[in-house]
Amino acid sequence: MNNPRFSWQILFFIVANFSMTDSQGPKTCPRGKFGVKCRQTCYCDWTGAEFCHQRTGQCICHTGFQGSLCEEDIDECHTYGATACPGKFAACENTFGSYNCRCQRGYERNPLSLQCKLCPNRNGEGCKRSARCPCMWENTLGCNLATGECLCKTGWKGNRCDVSIDDCIWKPCGGMLCLDLHRTFSCICGENKRFIRGECR
Repeated sequence: MNNPRFSWQILFFIVANFSMTDSQGPKTCPRGKFGVKCRQTCYCDWTGAEFCHQRTGQCICHTGFQGSLCEEDIDECHTYGATACPGKFAACENTFGSYNCRCQRGYERNPLSLQCKLCPNRNGEGCKRSARCPCMWENTLGCNLATGECLCKTGWKGNRCDVSIDDCIWKPCGGMLCLDLHRTFSCICGENKRFIRGECR
């Protein structure tokens, strides 16, 4: 028993045997091989497989894949349902091996809660600055952040609330001449007369 060569052989056998009985199997064989001296072939789908178990040849899948060969992409949106992307303004989009949560137009991801929040005075997917509401703010009540539509103050119209509504279109002066002004109108009476209470006097 005092033979140093014999002790070294036992130690080598124990270390080699231990490495082959690791719980997941070590990643010592080349990809696609398993078993004693890595002589057996495992037929995993290497797009989704991380490695094959060194003793059994079972395919061990990357996160986001399943199946006996790791050939199947997991649809996390279907699997996790509404919990995949929290909040009512988020939409789940399955990707190969994973998934993304996209906020609806006019909303952006809140980094603290991972829920979608309204964009301040911006619109478009991801609230890109190039998708800002194009409103003339002095003529605008606000902006629909989801669509980018300007909500005009009374007397204004147009995509940017930059077109004054013709106040004379409703014939407020009766049969007299109406002059459209900025957010108002004026009735033109004859010489030395003024428009008072709906008539020239």
